[in-house]
Amino acid sequence: MNELGACVFCDPSDEMQERVIRESDTWRSIISNPTFRENHALVMPRRHAAEVGELMPDEVVAIWREAGRIASLIDVGFGYQVLQKFEPRKPDGSIKQSHLHFHVFPRLKDDGIFAIPECNAESGFYRLDRSTAQKEASRLR
Repeated sequence: MNELGACVFCDPSDEMQERVIRESDTWRSIISNPTFRENHALVMPRRHAAEVGELMPDEVVAIWREAGRIASLIDVGFGYQVLQKFEPRKPDGSIKQSHLHFHVFPRLKDDGIFAIPECNAESGFYRLDRSTAQKEASRLR
């Protein structure tokens, strides 16, 4: 688990359950909240894992299939990005969680091969109201 105790992804709140897009025995996809962009989703293993190397081969395949499915739905004409950052020394908080997860979000303009997404700055995140988060999750099912 993380340094602060219980993992919010392993023991999801009712609010997080309302943001679930889809789930299986091995993975779960949810709308990110806080978010930095419309239709910003997270795809993660159901069991607690902190690093990519902890995933079993069947989990890797299943997680990437779901990430690809979501990506095809959110592309607004400029493609999409899938991002995962491993920051073991940074404590968990409202934005950072030690449970492995992949961010899937639409690119908004054609700005080069390796564009720097707003998610690299915590100031770019904002909270979705419950209704908006539920609508985004429903749209991506």
